[in-house]
Amino acid sequence: SPTFKLFPDNKEVFNNAFKSHLELQKMMGNEKVPIPKSKDDPARILFNKALGIPDKPEGYALPDVQVPEALSGLSFDKVKFAEAIHKHELTPAQARGVWTDYTEMSKKAYADAVKQQQDTVTQTINDMRQEWGDAYQSKIELGQMVINKFSDNQEMNDFVTATLAMHPNGIKFLAKIGNNFAENKIGE
Repeated sequence: SPTFKLFPDNKEVFNNAFKSHLELQKMMGNEKVPIPKSKDDPARILFNKALGIPDKPEGYALPDVQVPEALSGLSFDKVKFAEAIHKHELTPAQARGVWTDYTEMSKKAYADAVKQQQDTVTQTINDMRQEWGDAYQSKIELGQMVINKFSDNQEMNDFVTATLAMHPNGIKFLAKIGNNFAENKIGE
């Protein structure tokens, strides 16, 4: 072997070569794992086991997500997420990292959307107050009366209110219908 030519033939060099071999073994570790050549390679089972990849998605044991009260409409499906990361053979550490990043990004996006919606409603209310002045409250009550009269239940009431309250035209529409009811221009 050309490697042996690097070491002269004496006791000290032999000891250094042997020490080098032991250090190399230590560096490489005791457990040797074949690197799979393809997705279907049987060595993949040993390789995944060495990396700590669980046999089943439930083995990831992802932590529960703490969702603040303000984001109570947001939910996360750990089971489906674990199935997806298991399909891609992530290690448990990678899975927890991706899960944490995903849930944090989702919570931030949801919180931003909620804030944007609240800002839109606030701006709409301010625009209507400026346009209607002192008549604002009575016109809003007329609009709400229309919603209450025609909604089948509270869920429909909340939906119509939320949908039409997002834009001044929706509020004006309801107020106009409410005004016609108040003046008895529309019968039963």
